[in-house]
Amino acid sequence: MAESNESNNTFDPPPTIHINGLPLADLTMAAASGPSSAAAGDTVTFTGTVTNASGDQPTYNWFAVSYFLKNRVDGSTTRVADFWPVYGLAAGQSQPVDVGGVIPTNNTFDPPPTIHVNGIGSRADAGPDQVIECPATQQVDVTLNGSGSSDPNAYRWSWGDGTNTYNPTGPSPTITLPSWGVYDIALEVTYPTGIVSTDSVRITAGDTIAPRTTAAVVGTMNADGVYTSKVDVTLTATDACTGVKEIHYTINGAETVYRVDPVAKVASTTFSLVNSGTYVITFWAVDNAGRASSPVQIAPVPVNNGGGGGGGGGTCVGVTLYSDGSGQLLYALDGNTYQPVTGPVTVCGTIDMLAYGYTTPSANVELVQTLLITVDITVSGTVQGLIDLVHQYVTDQNVANELSAILASASNATTPSDQDAYLQEFKKKVQAQSGKKITAEVAGILTRAADFIINNN
Repeated sequence: MAESNESNNTFDPPPTIHINGLPLADLTMAAASGPSSAAAGDTVTFTGTVTNASGDQPTYNWFAVSYFLKNRVDGSTTRVADFWPVYGLAAGQSQPVDVGGVIPTNNTFDPPPTIHVNGIGSRADAGPDQVIECPATQQVDVTLNGSGSSDPNAYRWSWGDGTNTYNPTGPSPTITLPSWGVYDIALEVTYPTGIVSTDSVRITAGDTIAPRTTAAVVGTMNADGVYTSKVDVTLTATDACTGVKEIHYTINGAETVYRVDPVAKVASTTFSLVNSGTYVITFWAVDNAGRASSPVQIAPVPVNNGGGGGGGGGTCVGVTLYSDGSGQLLYALDGNTYQPVTGPVTVCGTIDMLAYGYTTPSANVELVQTLLITVDITVSGTVQGLIDLVHQYVTDQNVANELSAILASASNATTPSDQDAYLQEFKKKVQAQSGKKITAEVAGILTRAADFIINNN
């Protein structure tokens, strides 16, 4: 830079450009052109081109260009002039600008003057999606939040409840949702330049959290983690909002559904594993947040196809159906297959009835959990172990006492052959009660356990 005195200013190199857009990358300015020197009191003008490069800001509502000089002596900055166009600068558009002013006296400027570009984009912001979990009432008050929009002068919201459409105004209105459901709410903001920007927010009110199920396993386990007795598995599901509707479980792939009636906040079901083997058990619960399992057919709407006694097959009517936000709206004509509603339903010809309803909003389904249980009852290969099985499995006390007495004699036998004789007697008594006072499954367990002892004597 050439030396300058108090009355003259030399711009060498030419002024630099500083970009301060919102966001920075969108708003750019080509290198300005202008004089390379000026005397104190001179009026100077720099010319450049501002461009909206369209990063994530589709339209700038306004932008400002300012021309600054920095005093080398005391470090102060002097704003010489501003250029404030007030119009939109859409994506890909450019705008020539001139900025300049009178050079102050008695100052030496180093580094050379800079040009700053600042922009404010016209962007609607309806705020983050909201989830109101398990409201106390079906009607829910919600405060919308459009304050993140970039300085508009008008806000217009739009939403419907299935019957009416509402248009609150202002950045943060409070609305009342008529029932639990999912609502998409639109926001339209208008800027002084006439530019309009839109956004939307989804409000979910209801039960969005799946139940939680725990498993309690009761049985006799050895040091290897193998159960040597019947195993009882109790599944307990909890849902603090709409309650537990179903508990599902599979045993080696075969599914069982326990339906909770009436629906309860806490529900349990128990099943038993009575045979030796390895069991892969999965389980999960479903809450009561869903609606009916098929479209809900509301009273059909009669269609008058063209007046005057004869049906008039060429006449059509348009029917607009409004969703209440609780599911995909479907319609059917004259009892035919339901179809999704994507706009006004046109009904022509000889159609007499229009029915409409909803798909099932998904209930909350718990993630599947898995248990692996190994049962080997025959490892209790002693007479005392067999006595323990009798007391565990045989619920009729008289039969249990009779079988235990036979086994006590077997335990006191002095020779293996004598013990085997008592065990054979035990087996006959068990088989005689099989399907009567002893279930067939329990009879099989006891018989196999006795055979194990006999074969190992």
